[in-house]
Amino acid sequence: MRRRHLPHDIHPRRDTGQYNARLGLWLTLASLVMFLAALYSAYAMLRYNTDNWAAFRVTLSPGWGLVGLVFQCAIAMLMPWGWRQACDGRFWMAWSGLGICLLLGLLALGNFSRQMYGLAQDGLAPARHNFYALFHLFTGVQMLFIGIGMFFCVVYLLSPGNKQYRLRNRMECLGIYLHFVAAAGGLHFTLFYVL
Repeated sequence: MRRRHLPHDIHPRRDTGQYNARLGLWLTLASLVMFLAALYSAYAMLRYNTDNWAAFRVTLSPGWGLVGLVFQCAIAMLMPWGWRQACDGRFWMAWSGLGICLLLGLLALGNFSRQMYGLAQDGLAPARHNFYALFHLFTGVQMLFIGIGMFFCVVYLLSPGNKQYRLRNRMECLGIYLHFVAAAGGLHFTLFYVL
């Protein structure tokens, strides 16, 4: 019996120029953008209605390391994503990019965990002030986004029999998603460490 696959799983549709995974990714990113817009609007309203917001700060050094790691994770994905046309048949480039991304993502998650533990040790729990509640919420969401990206890195590294055309599509979607994670991390850094 011949195995069937979904139409437009590999090659894009002629009318839209998108294949299924890319279209699904853009729909997912649109819903995540709406979710983050709701969180940021809640943050703006709470900050606007609080007189002593400037008294609450988070130390700057873990934030710099966090944002650097998230951006490096996205940049590491540029290597196989940008070279996917040039590295025909050389899967080691794609797998090494996934491995680097996985390592940097695990470092970013470790940095997040260290920062949350340090705040809890200093008595800066979410119940203390709305700033810390929002900081813990945004940091948890960022950790979730990075964790999802790392999960797909592991899935792509361990999936047997990766066909070249499927690996290209997967790498492209993962690269777009990790760029979104990097942008969300930059916004997280700006709101809680700079302003």
